[in-house]
Amino acid sequence: MTNLYKHNYKLLIDRSMAIDNLLLAIEKQIKELEFELCVILSADKEIVLSKIGDIGDIEFPEIFNNEINVHGAYFTHNHPNKGFLSLKDIKFAHSWDLKQMRAVAGNKVYVLEQPKQGWRLVSCNMYADDILSELCKVFKNAMLMEEITYEEANKKIGEMLPKLLLDKLGLKVNIVQI
Repeated sequence: MTNLYKHNYKLLIDRSMAIDNLLLAIEKQIKELEFELCVILSADKEIVLSKIGDIGDIEFPEIFNNEINVHGAYFTHNHPNKGFLSLKDIKFAHSWDLKQMRAVAGNKVYVLEQPKQGWRLVSCNMYADDILSELCKVFKNAMLMEEITYEEANKKIGEMLPKLLLDKLGLKVNIVQI
């Protein structure tokens, strides 16, 4: 057993488990946290990086500065708001060539697996921009007609954009119950 201490939070890691079982064991430990916690595991089950932060606000300068390599890694984290994969999650998986991007939302784990042909980073970014532009037009009109507030529009865009992007990219998200 390996103990991981971050901000007085103890996460138990049993590297003798198969990778899928290890990920589920971690996810069971983090599913009810009120803060966001992420763990990045290499294919050989080493902890590449772990971080704790505010919801949707964890930064990764170690990765962006190429201090650590996450190519082919498994990234799991909780969404305390019980939400779906975010646009940031999808772009991160594409940008850093992850094996899996996983988001824990209560008793569900959303799993985005690297396609056999690999990630399509340029298409991901291009489609995301196009979809965002279209959603902004739709919600701008609704806001002008006072059918929806700015906050409501922003929340709806955040919910719709990742799902529309995944659909446009032809990527399927698996849901695992824990």
